[in-house]
Amino acid sequence: MAVRNKTATAPGVDPEIFIAVGTVTKAHGIKGEVKIVPYAGVPEDFRHYRTLVLTLPQRSRALAGTKSTLEFIGREIAVVATRVQASNALVQLAGISDRSGAEALASLEAWTRREYLPAVVADKFYWHDLAGYAVRTEDGQEIGTVEGLMTTGGHGILVVRGPRGKEYLIPALPEFWKKVAGQAGVLIVVPVPGLLEMND
Repeated sequence: MAVRNKTATAPGVDPEIFIAVGTVTKAHGIKGEVKIVPYAGVPEDFRHYRTLVLTLPQRSRALAGTKSTLEFIGREIAVVATRVQASNALVQLAGISDRSGAEALASLEAWTRREYLPAVVADKFYWHDLAGYAVRTEDGQEIGTVEGLMTTGGHGILVVRGPRGKEYLIPALPEFWKKVAGQAGVLIVVPVPGLLEMND
């Protein structure tokens, strides 16, 4: 089972049209490229994206950007070129031609139009398909509801909100997933020892 992107909202970005696909981690080289960690874990997907919109990540809404950063936030920016480096996408955006410009975009979240997403094959699904799904363990214990995905640079972390407001962070790795019951809107997870207690 492979899991794709995430669901989220951002000021000025219509989630019916756009979807969050990764996080800018840092500048690459001296010609304005940025390195992006893809939420899907598939950097090749970025070759399909014609434009990106950059936003402050959900957990950093109060963070004030620099003037050069704010210039690009919320704007739809053309993708000039994309190449793959290991598990990352190296992206050249229109209007960013030097390292300092690229460095100003570090930590921003990258969104693209849903119409640019590559087709989903039979054993894959997109993160936005899981929005609002109930999360349960194999023995029927209710954990909460899917809110979204965080990226750690290595792999995604599923954000689940419990019935009393408690937040559970579940790694988006195969060993933690049992199945997705799409018609029922239920995600079955495998609570390895200490996983749920770790979030207490």
